[in-house]
Amino acid sequence: MAAAEKRRISARQILSDLRAGMDAEQLKQKYSLSDRSLESVLRKLAAAGLLSEAEMQTGPWSSPTLGATPRKDIQATILKKCPACDAPLTSDSGECPVCRVVVAKFAAHGERGGPAPLPVQERDSEAGKRWLLICGILVVVIVAGAYYLYWLRGTAAEKPGAVAGNGRTQVSDTVSKQPGSLARVPKKSYSKEKEAPKVLNIYAMSTGQLLELQFVPGGFPFGLSVTQGSGGLHFFETPDANQGFKKFPPDSGAKRYYDQFTIAGQTFLMITEASNPPKIYLDANRNGDMTDDPGPFVGEGPNAAPNEYTLQLPYIGEEIAVPYRLRFFPSPMGGIRFYPQGYWLGEIELNGNTYKMVTFDGNADGDYSNDPLIIDVDNDGKASASELMKPGQSLIIDGTEVRLLAIAPSGRCVRLQY
Repeated sequence: MAAAEKRRISARQILSDLRAGMDAEQLKQKYSLSDRSLESVLRKLAAAGLLSEAEMQTGPWSSPTLGATPRKDIQATILKKCPACDAPLTSDSGECPVCRVVVAKFAAHGERGGPAPLPVQERDSEAGKRWLLICGILVVVIVAGAYYLYWLRGTAAEKPGAVAGNGRTQVSDTVSKQPGSLARVPKKSYSKEKEAPKVLNIYAMSTGQLLELQFVPGGFPFGLSVTQGSGGLHFFETPDANQGFKKFPPDSGAKRYYDQFTIAGQTFLMITEASNPPKIYLDANRNGDMTDDPGPFVGEGPNAAPNEYTLQLPYIGEEIAVPYRLRFFPSPMGGIRFYPQGYWLGEIELNGNTYKMVTFDGNADGDYSNDPLIIDVDNDGKASASELMKPGQSLIIDGTEVRLLAIAPSGRCVRLQY
């Protein structure tokens, strides 16, 4: 009888179950694992930086055997990095837990050999067939929609008092540029058909204390894990007429790629220039003019991707744009993906003692308000489940109840009550 194939377990799924509170017996039953297999899975998650040592020792799935394993033994199993996103891998990792790349297949295609090539759109025959099908469906929908609008317009014209126009208000396209880490951006007006999203104004709240944090252009704080985001990036070689580009930066002679980047609840036009060093132009005020915004933002490495960039992102309800550092990398699934490479760091003082706290965009959507605030209560430099809280939750620190009221979407401020 042929040998059974080695089972594969999704790191993302088991992490979700772990942090949902499953204990060891529930995990073994769901994934058909023995005690030894469960410990092996947890060690691999810890070695990849997705599960902290504190979580291994204190979580409902912990065991005396796991708690007795020195950190240096875990770190010794980290022998390489993911060839796509540079996440740490263990010696027997077949798939990256962050970007889901199958390491052997990615390496076989020579993605990491020599200077990283600029990604372009590759379409095989199956993708071409799917694209033709999608185009056909879109044509049918557009024709039907145009016919309906034509009929609706004719019907409205027959009614007395019909008024032409779309009800949109005119907005200023000017923006003032200031040096430094924060940039002023103009306020955006919205049409009646599309109201501005409702955002909690943390700065106008009258209860609690507003604490400001400082941006740190680093990796993952307190050993936290991160997921990858896409933002719809593909690095198209020509702009689409429907994307809304109106004015381009002066031609530098370097190759350019055109995108729409969705982050922080908004969609921005973006140009990535393969110059030396590479640059990103971001339409921060979303008026289609790529010449009146903060930037361009220069890459830290020689290639357009993979590379790190620090963008200045405007947030709804805030008058200043704030830094957001991220790493772009080509995805074997197509397009460009990213994950954050920075966080916000602050301190809280209680009864004469100081505790560090951070906000971190762990779900890579650009919005910090839906991620937890981490306060390092035991000052060990690592995040544990007992040190995380979301708005409405509390921690007891040095005998004092600290309640989190809100986190700014930009991550630069929190409001606490204590």
